[in-house]
Amino acid sequence: MKIYETLLVVSWALFISLGCSPDSGVTRYNVTGQVTYNGVPVPMGEISFDPLEQGIGGGFAPINDGRFDTTIDGRGHLGGEHRVQIVGFKGWIDPSDPDKGAIPLFTPYETTVDFSNGTSTMDFEVPSVTER
Repeated sequence: MKIYETLLVVSWALFISLGCSPDSGVTRYNVTGQVTYNGVPVPMGEISFDPLEQGIGGGFAPINDGRFDTTIDGRGHLGGEHRVQIVGFKGWIDPSDPDKGAIPLFTPYETTVDFSNGTSTMDFEVPSVTER
């Protein structure tokens, strides 16, 4: 390994070990809730929380059987105003091969939410006008 490659590896390891990631020093708050469409829980999808104040990545969580929780395979919100985007699916095109994709339930739905600083619970009803 050449000296500049060694320096790059060492500096990257130091960067990671010191916690200097893009979220370093940022407080995130967990959010849980339910997502429904036409009054029925969304079978699967994802919900994302993007702060309107740019510069820091937003939060997200998978939706399973209408429920989401940023503590499970997700990342919390930052507090303040966020653009919330919800994508929902009916199921997999081929359940034996998820790489083939999923069947959309509705077009992506967006709204804004003003989160307080702290853990929260929030439910979302996707309007039926977004049907695919």
